[in-house]
Amino acid sequence: MENELSNNEAQKAAIETKLQQSTITENDLNKIGYFRNPLLDFLKTESGSKCADGVVNLINSLSQKGHATHKWDTVSKVVCIIFVVIATSVLLYFDKFEPSVGILFGTIVGYLFGKPNKE
Repeated sequence: MENELSNNEAQKAAIETKLQQSTITENDLNKIGYFRNPLLDFLKTESGSKCADGVVNLINSLSQKGHATHKWDTVSKVVCIIFVVIATSVLLYFDKFEPSVGILFGTIVGYLFGKPNKE
């Protein structure tokens, strides 16, 4: 057990050295249990932040008082966008995400964001 701990610490030290030298690879990160999530990487970008802000605005508009049709329209938008985000995450995780799927999902979300709200 103690030998395993020292071996693990040695691996971490070697990876930290590689990180400082900018020679770290994805395989090195996997050895220490680091999992890179493409969705989180996207949300850290400027366009990902804008997309997240749009989803937050849609959710916030649910809490505002309005007509029942407006609320249904907003709920359906939120559900569709959440579905697209989950489906994209699952497809990326299993390496099944293809450009045609990305275009389809982008078209759906773009239509929902570009569609004016009924008030």
